[in-house]
Amino acid sequence: MNSKIFKDEPVIITKNEYEKGKKWLKRAHGIEWITCGNEEKEISKKVHEHKVRIVVLGVRKYNSTLYDALLKNGEPTLIVRYGVGYDGIKVDICRQYSIFLVNTPHVLDESVAEHAIAILLAMARNIVYINSEFLKGNFTSKTGFELYGNTIG
Repeated sequence: MNSKIFKDEPVIITKNEYEKGKKWLKRAHGIEWITCGNEEKEISKKVHEHKVRIVVLGVRKYNSTLYDALLKNGEPTLIVRYGVGYDGIKVDICRQYSIFLVNTPHVLDESVAEHAIAILLAMARNIVYINSEFLKGNFTSKTGFELYGNTIG
């Protein structure tokens, strides 16, 4: 096995994940980021074209061609699941093919917090219902309630 595992190698990353992490990824000097779409066939093709052993993926499901593309003559390969968990990744196939698999805990903490606040506000003000009625041409006086002065949790 090569003593410089994954050092100075290009990395394929889906465009969505690159955009989410661009601020941090630009700090990783010396890494060539190869962006591509989310489709498994496109990612697999890029893996073959660039002889890449590292891919960074989001939550889409990846079933077979990606793992086959990463299977490299006994060389170690790595899938980085951008976010928490291994959604969409076939962990059993990774084990079978000896593909390293990691995720990036805490990288989306701010996004999750913002989303939670957005849902809280939408629920408190009945935004989904009011928008639905508005799109039907109906006006509703239903407004919800104010969060000020209330305790959450």
